[in-house]
Amino acid sequence: MPDFANCPEYELGDALLVREGGTGDYHTIVESFHRIRFANGAWTVERPDGTKLTFGVTAATHRVSRGGGTARWLLEEMLDAYGNSIRFAYDVAS
Repeated sequence: MPDFANCPEYELGDALLVREGGTGDYHTIVESFHRIRFANGAWTVERPDGTKLTFGVTAATHRVSRGGGTARWLLEEMLDAYGNSIRFAYDVAS
């Protein structure tokens, strides 16, 4: 079984993320011009068109835990450059 709690690599879709120094900032290994930040256990992605995506802000419903750590952060909100937003909800019942 994979060790999700200690996995040093992250992906956005199918693109591997590379950490920028000791900060919470990341970029895709093949440049996508997305601003990617990990802070307070959640991810924020800003696309070049101004769309902002947030993943895993609400830990109880938007994070999938495995092996003592977070294995997946689920999309929680999409906010476009004009202020329109979509919030996503997931059925967490097993």
